[in-house]
Amino acid sequence: MDRNRSVCVVDIRRGGKDRNRWFADVGLIFTAVNTNTPDPQGYDAGNRRHVERRGKARKQHERQLAEALKWLMGDARGRMLMWERLAEAGVFHSSMAPTPEGTAFREGRRAMGLRDLVEIMRLCPEHYTRMAAEAQARLSTTSSGEANDERDD
Repeated sequence: MDRNRSVCVVDIRRGGKDRNRWFADVGLIFTAVNTNTPDPQGYDAGNRRHVERRGKARKQHERQLAEALKWLMGDARGRMLMWERLAEAGVFHSSMAPTPEGTAFREGRRAMGLRDLVEIMRLCPEHYTRMAAEAQARLSTTSSGEANDERDD
């Protein structure tokens, strides 16, 4: 097998800009792709040691993320931040919109919030209940504060 071969990719586009290349209204773009470029980390999916090493690195990264979330949820400011993220993601309300595209967009945002919520419930469910209680307390303080301001006027 010839190791010095390149592959030519043909792309048919209609006007516009593709990253740093401009092209005509209708035309062909020929891009040479070098298939001989080795993986910068030297990863070989057929090598058991490489696969095991990558698996260990992934598990270590997941542990670090879990510890970071526990650390964040261990502080009142972190719980407030996560509650705001969940609320902005639309986790606590419907994602229906007037158009299907709007609903799809909101569902995508909601899916990200649900992912965060699942991690919270998996790693530190006791902090979720505390976070919800603190959010309720902030809400009642804000609404009673606004009611008091209205009475003073």
